[in-house]
Amino acid sequence: VSRSSLAAVLPPNQAARLDLDSDALATVPDTAPPVGPSPDGAAYVIHTSGSTGTPKGVVIRHRSLTDMCLDHARRYDITPADRTSQLAAQGFDAAGWETWPYLCAGASVHLPAQRVVEDTAAFLDWLARGELTVCWLPTPRLELLLDEPALARTRLRLLFTAGDVLRRRPPAGLPC
Repeated sequence: VSRSSLAAVLPPNQAARLDLDSDALATVPDTAPPVGPSPDGAAYVIHTSGSTGTPKGVVIRHRSLTDMCLDHARRYDITPADRTSQLAAQGFDAAGWETWPYLCAGASVHLPAQRVVEDTAAFLDWLARGELTVCWLPTPRLELLLDEPALARTRLRLLFTAGDVLRRRPPAGLPC
């Protein structure tokens, strides 16, 4: 409680009470404890069934995440001028790949509404209007867009796919 006088008006229960008026708080430091990430500390956890089919949590360490971000930014020349899509659900491991390398490079990450993702014309219009330069698409979704003339009218310079075998080569001139 914040005042000793209020303790008597609280209903009886098993909760621990801390009297903020007492001298006990005088020994508590008034600064936050030092906290900081370490290279081997957990950055986040993804959940996957992997190859076993048994769900499990996998810890992604700061060192691994940093290495992935640096490699991706160098390999694909990601800069603050880039604008990328983020389509994977946040609980899916691909969401990390769609997000962190771009934010770490100072690029912007754009999330379309689900209705836009589900409508080919609306999605292509969203890419063009948003002036996106990088896009990640699941393979079946990319295959639906490959024959769309509007794809060539976007500002995309990189178009990534993953998750399945791409069954045909993209037409010449696409940023794949």
